[in-house]
Amino acid sequence: VNPRPDIRVERTAPSAVQVNGDDGMGFVVATRATHEAIELAQEQGVGLAGVQRSTHFGCSAHYVLQALEADMVCFVFTNSSPALPPWGGAR
Repeated sequence: VNPRPDIRVERTAPSAVQVNGDDGMGFVVATRATHEAIELAQEQGVGLAGVQRSTHFGCSAHYVLQALEADMVCFVFTNSSPALPPWGGAR
């Protein structure tokens, strides 16, 4: 984990950004990404932020609440490594 990440934001479309977290703490990077998405939504009507190179971002409700405070609707998605088999699965 990088304790002092150089978080970089690249605008990839009028309503989208890609946030490079520089291996920083996930909650710091995700908070910044949510802020960027909110600014895009205020400007464009819709704001999307993708995040790469960050760590676990904790409870996703934090980012939903961040958007709600800005009077926005928010969807949060994540991925993980396959640590457990799916329900009813063998691997």
